Amino acid sequence: MWGTGERNEGFVAPTGKREELDSVDRFEFGVRVSQGFELGAEIHARSQKDAEKLVASMESLKAMMNGGEQAGPRIDVHVKDGTVKLSLAISEEELKNAMAAQQGERAPVGGPPTIVSLESTTPAPTTRPDSRSVGTSVFVLPGKK
Repeated sequence: MWGTGERNEGFVAPTGKREELDSVDRFEFGVRVSQGFELGAEIHARSQKDAEKLVASMESLKAMMNGGEQAGPRIDVHVKDGTVKLSLAISEEELKNAMAAQQGERAPVGGPPTIVSLESTTPAPTTRPDSRSVGTSVFVLPGKK
């Protein structure tokens, strides 16, 4: 997947203000998901100073992603002539480990659900052609009433 974009002169974003992104006048990126995840991007800022601010933001993001460890996704950020070049590569194994960790955090705690009470109504007469009786079961679960 790839994309490119250019900001028109006088464009105002419809949502909140992000100073770092206001300086971007054009960008291009490519993403590849095949035996891992790879991202390559070039972001051009209106000035060298704005490009350096973008790099500082990306370096902060890089530190958060790696959690202070040497291991983790490979992220390279360079700036030249107002253009920030970014590359990110995450191996298939790292992606699987991250997904397994996320699923482990969301795994339900405890065993099967407990039925607090079960009430059964007597089957009501029916006028169905097959003459089967139909009943209703009501399950009352713990929680707010």
